[in-house]
Amino acid sequence: MTHTEKVHIYFGLGLCLIGLFALVATRFPNSRARVVWPVLVFVVGFLLFIPVEAQTRTYQEVGWWETFLSWIPDDVNYWLTNWLAKARETHVLQHKVAGVFAMIVGVIELGVVRRWGVARWRVAVPWLTILVGLSLGVHGGSSHHLPTVQEQAHHWILGIGFVSAGLVQFLHRRGILARPEWRYAWPVVMTLTGADLALFYRLAAASAGHGSH
Repeated sequence: MTHTEKVHIYFGLGLCLIGLFALVATRFPNSRARVVWPVLVFVVGFLLFIPVEAQTRTYQEVGWWETFLSWIPDDVNYWLTNWLAKARETHVLQHKVAGVFAMIVGVIELGVVRRWGVARWRVAVPWLTILVGLSLGVHGGSSHHLPTVQEQAHHWILGIGFVSAGLVQFLHRRGILARPEWRYAWPVVMTLTGADLALFYRLAAASAGHGSH
């Protein structure tokens, strides 16, 4: 299995955990899950933001642990120089922007739970969620960066999932989707979106033979 497949499986599992813990927190507001899911949102956003996306191993066979370690900078000077250079590329910038928005969501939601005085900023959470979806959905529209239909389709699904979750959050908080059951909708959407990546983000052998891209 290639580096890109394993990265997206990790990301999908992260989204599944966010959705599941958010479901538990919604059902049991005083449980520890209400702290766990915002922390996971921040961590996933951070792991989108921090790597140097040199894409030297995208379609190469890489082990699970080595793939995980690819998020961690090897050397500060190398990391900073190359991070800034790669971040100028459009598809990389889309990842970084999505990561920043996700980290902000995590901080706001954790701040609400921990009573940091940021409750007024919670109104921005649905819009930030939508912006994450737009960043990742547009990211999936580039055949130059994502040459196969499978890769593009899963990023579109990812984008639609985040946009849908944000819209449901907004409409529920505004009272338009007034039934209490709607509060469970966005965690379910997030869990299903993550499951799509974790279970189905696979490339055919011929598609995976692009080498470095």
